[in-house]
Amino acid sequence: MKEKVLISLNDITQQAISGHYDAHGGIGDGHCVIAFSFGYRKMADGIEPGISNQDLAKFIEVNIKNKPLILQFEIADALRGNYDIYRIEKHRRSGEYLGTDEVAKQAFDIMKSKNWKTAIIVAHPHHIPRVDAVCRKLGIETIVPKGLEKIRFDPESDQEWTKNKEAWAIRERLAIKFYSENGLI
Repeated sequence: MKEKVLISLNDITQQAISGHYDAHGGIGDGHCVIAFSFGYRKMADGIEPGISNQDLAKFIEVNIKNKPLILQFEIADALRGNYDIYRIEKHRRSGEYLGTDEVAKQAFDIMKSKNWKTAIIVAHPHHIPRVDAVCRKLGIETIVPKGLEKIRFDPESDQEWTKNKEAWAIRERLAIKFYSENGLI
């Protein structure tokens, strides 16, 4: 029987602000990987992943072998090598922001179509507490690996809240409150 991970709203907030998250489960037990991007860099010719997403891609390359990957596109674009990738590029409703909950919902739909139950969740260490809570709320059995604390903020990110810890803490408190009030965590 799988261990049930329970975490309070206060714990999610404290972990998101500190970047010290609760790792749980073993990578070998995952059916797939779901990776959530963290910022991006807007360039004249489009979007580049930036260092946070490059770090997330490198984490996958080094630590996770032979698992299908469900990736937000910024991480997919930073990944080197040949992988079995399902890309999440945009919200299903035209013009809507592709947020954490929408990425998780699209990933869960892919998982259901493949009969996968357990996902290894990869995200920035300050983002992982909310990501994990959203995925579990949907019914995804999650594995949160150790080692994500090495993922950096990107001072050149186009998203102000992903540039540094202070900007993240301000926005993430509001995001967690919103997610809680709307039944997403």
